[in-house]
Amino acid sequence: MGSSISYDGAELAYRVAGEGETEVCLPGGPQQSTYLGDLGGLSAHRKLIRLELRGTGRSAVSQDLAACGDEAAEGPPP
Repeated sequence: MGSSISYDGAELAYRVAGEGETEVCLPGGPQQSTYLGDLGGLSAHRKLIRLELRGTGRSAVSQDLAACGDEAAEGPPP
């Protein structure tokens, strides 16, 4: 597991598996990227980088929600 620091200081996590050409995998929901597994054996042929989106898995939530965009600053719709 690795991590990177976002422009706003939030730590964003990712997982790397396999070797070869790099494929970046975006999870489709608010959970750890481990549910993606090896994507049906794709990691045997590719280097998979599975991101953990902001506020999910081991990625932090931004301290300044306004920095995430208008929708995040406003909160959920009524």
